[in-house]
Amino acid sequence: MYRSILFSTAALALVAGTISAHAACGVPRGAQFTQIKLPPLKAPSRPSPATIVGTWQTALSINDEVILRTLIQWHDDGTESDNADLPPTLGNTCEGSWVSTGPRKVHRYHLGWTFDANSNPSGMFVLTEDNKVAKNGNTYSGTFDQKFYDNDGNLVNEIEGTVAATRVTAD
Repeated sequence: MYRSILFSTAALALVAGTISAHAACGVPRGAQFTQIKLPPLKAPSRPSPATIVGTWQTALSINDEVILRTLIQWHDDGTESDNADLPPTLGNTCEGSWVSTGPRKVHRYHLGWTFDANSNPSGMFVLTEDNKVAKNGNTYSGTFDQKFYDNDGNLVNEIEGTVAATRVTAD
């Protein structure tokens, strides 16, 4: 029995070790995906400080049409990471850095890999944002510019739009 459990554990570890993760939370070129309607957010029970640090539900829009929703975690060390509403095979997690540019204002520099329809690497993207946190600290808004590059570093596409976010709290 002990050997069976040990063998099963070793086999599971071997299989898990062969699984690779792909990251790229940009809007994929030509991909078809379904927007997931998120449940209503719980409003904060007390005012949050007017800082970007924390967890946020965001929507990126072009001409008032939402093209991507993400959950972003902004860290006080100037790093951030997010999880987009994309399938993992298209890449749905990525990370970046941010700096304060004034009272309640931040500039975000965000990077991710891109993949083709067969999950082969197709390049990367660079997303920049300029956002301002509301005085109550529970929302922010701003603009974004996202540039897509092929595997040789050539610019192949660029999109611009707006960002709107709502803070997610644990209480």
